[in-house]
Amino acid sequence: MSSTKSASDPPASQHKVLGVIELDLRSLATNANRKFPEVKDAVERALLRIRAIHEQLTPSASAAEQAVALAASEEVLLPLMLALACKSDTLPELALKAVQRMLSHNAVAPQRLPAVVSQLIARAQSPAADEPSLLRVLQTVLTIASSPALLHNDTVVAQLLLLCLTLQQHRSGNIRNTAVATVQQFIALLLDIVASEPDPTAGSRGDMTQRPELGALSVAARCTFLAFQDLCLLANGESAQWLPGTGPVRIQFALEMVQRTLQSHSELFMHRRPFQYLLKERACPLLLKTMQQPSSQQEWGAMLRLLHLTATLLCGYAHMLRTEAEIILSMLARTLAAEATPVWHRTLILEVLRVLVQVGTRARARTRPPARTHARTPAHPSDPPPTPLAARDAAAAHLHLVRRGQRRLGRAGQARRGGGQGTHLAAGRLRVTRRVH
Repeated sequence: MSSTKSASDPPASQHKVLGVIELDLRSLATNANRKFPEVKDAVERALLRIRAIHEQLTPSASAAEQAVALAASEEVLLPLMLALACKSDTLPELALKAVQRMLSHNAVAPQRLPAVVSQLIARAQSPAADEPSLLRVLQTVLTIASSPALLHNDTVVAQLLLLCLTLQQHRSGNIRNTAVATVQQFIALLLDIVASEPDPTAGSRGDMTQRPELGALSVAARCTFLAFQDLCLLANGESAQWLPGTGPVRIQFALEMVQRTLQSHSELFMHRRPFQYLLKERACPLLLKTMQQPSSQQEWGAMLRLLHLTATLLCGYAHMLRTEAEIILSMLARTLAAEATPVWHRTLILEVLRVLVQVGTRARARTRPPARTHARTPAHPSDPPPTPLAARDAAAAHLHLVRRGQRRLGRAGQARRGGGQGTHLAAGRLRVTRRVH
């Protein structure tokens, strides 16, 4: 039988993509040696196939043409799948690097992507998987998320998101942080794809409370819808529907994901019916239910992210959720006036009210007519909708509460933290009072 090199010596050409994949396969064959003969045999067949592709393509073939030829050949991907399943220290790492290169060049056919994902999941669940190997798996997940082949199968998206959510419970802090960042980038990529697609529900009339028909949506829109819905359920302490078996997910992480999504892609949630449904039927109930919990049962990090979400909804979506906005403002008012509310909780609420007043003031200043002509200048379509006056009224209604409780809060701060800090806290309240007024 001919050696690996003699079976795969292609003529000199300008096929850079084929050359890179060929080098990866040669390295795989060298490390396979005699311990894994099935991998070595598969590599030899793949190299023969690459040599045939070299001869079929013209010397000036583009990288896209080379990638299409590689994707059409099952023999090139087979040795990489076999190497990923091997119980070896080096072969799976080499195979993961080669798979990443093929995915980055779109050299993997959509129908073969589920096999790649299955091997990634098996590799991540292996007891022998160390930290560098898991980090490589997460890198490959992002490479798949950036591949157009991902849009052909929503099952692949669910499996990859479930893998990342599982890895964020890993004992290693590096793996947890990387998994969290991977989920954030994954969902951001899906949202960008949805934003670039035409709206299938444009021009149609419907109620925001009517659940959309998911079968009419694209793969990216359907996956984004289901992923956001599961994040709201997880933040609410419930089980995920689309990603079963996710396990415990930190409420802080789920709340932050919901808030970032609503803030970064507000156009989707304002103008597309499926996302309007998520806004009204998932995000708002999550916020209202979490706000009803006593402050003693909530941690600082969760409360901080909850009020970030509150400010995002009131500043960006109050014109769509007038009833919900009034309820949220009244709940903030009751919490602020309650004697049992801790000082740190009141400080966060006042910060939310300050942001609302600032946003409303800027919006009115941008739409205010010039002083000379007294003509009413229409708002530009890109201007943010003004915050309801109820926000400013709610802030003004509590100024007397701040003034009345200033001295009491100062005494409490002196007893708890020392005289200097208590006085500083009272002065801070005075600054907030003047700013709101």
